[in-house]
Amino acid sequence: MNWMEEFKKMEENESEDIAYAFVCCVCRDLLYKPVILVCGHVSCFWCVHFSMDGLNKSSCPVCRNQYVHFPFVCQMLHLLLQKLYPEAYARRESQTLEDEIRRERFSPEIQGPACLSQHDAAISLPDSTSHAPEVIRTIQMHKGEIASEVKLMASCGSCKEMLVQPVALNCGHVFCIACIVRSTEGFIKCEVCQTPHPGATPKVCLELDHFLEEQFPQEYSLRREILSKKGHPINKTHTACSSKANENDKDILCLLRNNPDLHVGVGCDYCGMYPIIGDRYKCINCVELIGFDLCKDCYTSNSKLPGRFNQQHTSDHKFKIVKTDLRRKQLLLRWSVQFLGSLNPSSDTAADGNTDGTAAPPSPENNPDSSG
Repeated sequence: MNWMEEFKKMEENESEDIAYAFVCCVCRDLLYKPVILVCGHVSCFWCVHFSMDGLNKSSCPVCRNQYVHFPFVCQMLHLLLQKLYPEAYARRESQTLEDEIRRERFSPEIQGPACLSQHDAAISLPDSTSHAPEVIRTIQMHKGEIASEVKLMASCGSCKEMLVQPVALNCGHVFCIACIVRSTEGFIKCEVCQTPHPGATPKVCLELDHFLEEQFPQEYSLRREILSKKGHPINKTHTACSSKANENDKDILCLLRNNPDLHVGVGCDYCGMYPIIGDRYKCINCVELIGFDLCKDCYTSNSKLPGRFNQQHTSDHKFKIVKTDLRRKQLLLRWSVQFLGSLNPSSDTAADGNTDGTAAPPSPENNPDSSG
């Protein structure tokens, strides 16, 4: 992106006074179909997808915290941004759709209230400039209506009250961190869709938390006080992510060497595991270029979740088991050893490399854009 495009984007964002908390950390534009990672940071759907690693654990673009599941779009935040910034969000929708048509890969459709059109969002003002007090009252009423709707949208999926220290589960639903409860089996299950959440409790989304505290200080303070009296003190030092990167160059080699059934560049459309490790089940009826794949656990669970993308998958579609391409994996392993060794010639990985030829680059199919 050149400086003129960046300047134009900044002007468009300033026209609706977009909060910094809702600017994507990757594309630096208003979040579109936002995805909240387990570390609490937020990015656009495609920005997260393109930043994921088809060979290894993926890392947050901000804090480098590692994760292995691609979360669903956060519907609550998606609708919230539509309400707050109707013009900018409509622009982002148009731009994204153009890119999706060009790539022939489409993000999921979000069911919910339609975005306010410019006509709906417009304020009906008196014609005469002599009615200045009436104009002010009309604007204040309009802002008050939006504020009430925003407060209603930003409610916990469990207690139904305004969110305090919100966390997003893998399914995209949002809860107060104090409302997250593990089942008797030891895992977290979403109270809205009953979908199990893989892994530990997510970190607080501080961007959304700070926004709600700034916009609704009295309500937020009251909610915090109530939660504290119930034995859920609000820890304001709760960080959104790890302060250090926990990635390890050798992780990629361990995955490739120790997992013969690692499917490079292919993710599960139900739980979001990326890449799939173990049996891979591919739908033979879905015609979309991005495909539709499931890991073994999701295939055997008979889950009815929608796909991670806009596939037209239905319950009567058939699957086939796809085996790992061992030759392709060997080429990737060789390339990885030599690539990592070139980055750190003194490391043990360099000694493992085969230096009698040119390292084979990953296949284009390994790009996260190439498969679900």
